[in-house]
Amino acid sequence: MWLGGRPPSPRAVSGLRPCEHEHFHFVPTLTREPLLTDWDGETDYVQQVLLAYLDDDALAAADLPPGLAAYRDLQPARDIDARIDPGNVELYACGITAMVGVLVDAARAVGIPEDAMQYEGFG
Repeated sequence: MWLGGRPPSPRAVSGLRPCEHEHFHFVPTLTREPLLTDWDGETDYVQQVLLAYLDDDALAAADLPPGLAAYRDLQPARDIDARIDPGNVELYACGITAMVGVLVDAARAVGIPEDAMQYEGFG
């Protein structure tokens, strides 16, 4: 699950507990927090953070849009014991149309199947 944007507070996000499912990883990304608080988690845009957690082979084979290619070598801020296999993932996204559009473009570029994505943009 990817959380982009601005939640009520970093405390609200840090209080969330990951569910106990082997293939579920909660990785919040708060783009404005380094300017506002002492948040030490992910701070890039959600589509950029997605790239940081991808399986290395999938990322190497991806034909990334020009604006995302610079983030190919981004390293995760969180230490999780797995990397995302784009062929075995479900993507759910809702948010500002521009963010959702870029995220979906990135997801397609790395090989997430269209039938594994549910998304809606607004604003």
